[in-house]
Amino acid sequence: MVESLTTIEEREPLLGLLVDGVEDSPYLGGLLTLDPTRGVRVQFPFVEHDQTGQFKATDEWLRSRNASPGMVFHSDRGAVSLFRCSLTQTARHWGGGRVPTATVAAREAVVGVRRGDLNDPLLVRALRSYGDGLSEWTGFRASDWEPKLNEHGRIRSITATVETVEEFSWTQGDARMTLTTHWAGRSGRPGIHVDEWVTLTSDFGESRSVEDHLAKHRKFRSLLVLIFGRGLYFRKHEVKDEAFAPESPADSEPQFSLLDWRHLVARSTVREQSSPTADSNLLRRDGLVGLPDVEASGLERWAQLPDQWKRVIDPTVGLLMRERPTVEDVVISTNLSLEAAGHLLPSAPDEAETYARGNRPTTATWVLRCLARTGMNFSAFADSTVGLARAVANNYNGIKHFDRGELPDLVWTWLIGQVSLLTVRVVALRELETDSALLSDFAASELARDLSNDFEGEQLRIGRDGQFLSTVS
Repeated sequence: MVESLTTIEEREPLLGLLVDGVEDSPYLGGLLTLDPTRGVRVQFPFVEHDQTGQFKATDEWLRSRNASPGMVFHSDRGAVSLFRCSLTQTARHWGGGRVPTATVAAREAVVGVRRGDLNDPLLVRALRSYGDGLSEWTGFRASDWEPKLNEHGRIRSITATVETVEEFSWTQGDARMTLTTHWAGRSGRPGIHVDEWVTLTSDFGESRSVEDHLAKHRKFRSLLVLIFGRGLYFRKHEVKDEAFAPESPADSEPQFSLLDWRHLVARSTVREQSSPTADSNLLRRDGLVGLPDVEASGLERWAQLPDQWKRVIDPTVGLLMRERPTVEDVVISTNLSLEAAGHLLPSAPDEAETYARGNRPTTATWVLRCLARTGMNFSAFADSTVGLARAVANNYNGIKHFDRGELPDLVWTWLIGQVSLLTVRVVALRELETDSALLSDFAASELARDLSNDFEGEQLRIGRDGQFLSTVS
């Protein structure tokens, strides 16, 4: 018996018929595949200048270089709805009885058939993401294992309970966001096998575009990236909407909560699925704060940050989402964030010491405001906070400006990058605070001590003038 289609997998191509919804247009036989970097694609053969009309749709696509925007692919396992389609590739072969082929690519693909006009854009009420760091940040679990011991203190049996019990919601703009546990059993080999996740769901209460949903998910994901200090990636998406419900009489619309989730492949995130997965132990070690610290009020403050804060958040998040950036990359990206934040933050104590002639703020001024905002004590490796701000600014400008001669020393740049990165992360977290301190002075001091270990290992510290000094006498 052929297993029904529930997900689109890279290693499981589907052979079937491509339907473009145009009246009297013949179906095209083709092969649907999931490209790990380009998303869902359907390759099909065709005959040029065919007189039978079998490939008239293909002829029109080739002439206009545009495919029908919406299509459905039918296979023996089920259907896949394709949205925002384009003709991306044609291959013509000469001789040997070979036929030309063409490829249609979909920006979005959903398992199942959507009711309505094929050419209408994909709109869904709810979107659910499976992503890195959600379990570690929330501490949620779907499973509980209770061992029973015999009279000798050895395990005699284990009772396993798996259920969706933990859930946390908040308002993010015009969407309701929810973190919840999710689980699924696996069969095919002896034993009990259960996969469990924490998922992030957005629900607008009405059907909206996939990009509207993903914008909400990315904003939340950016917060987690800064909390953990490393890239976190979406692994899978699912959508739910009445348009994908089975046909029913007009007076018996299905209840939304009872609808099935449908697997979504979005070209904008598909590349993330093959990114390296962060080690769970490292995430638990490196996270600055958890869900109990932030609470709904903090998440809602994050959602309401003014647009200017994108200039603070995006450069550093973009840096952390890249694999193996250079030490210079770290300094440049994080200091773009620090410069932006410095313009948004209030004046810092002693910042006049960083001014240029005419009482003009400098790069060191913006950095100093950020260092002051962290509440961290840097005295273990810097003679003054003003001196540290100067060192950061000197290194950043030394990399950025072509006329500064040789690039700064690599070790110095690495240390400045670590200072800058942690400063951006803590400054961003400070924006979540309300009446109670999210990151206590004690915790801030602990973070500064971690930095001091790096400086101590290199036998360096920073003087009041912003210069690196050897600690070796």
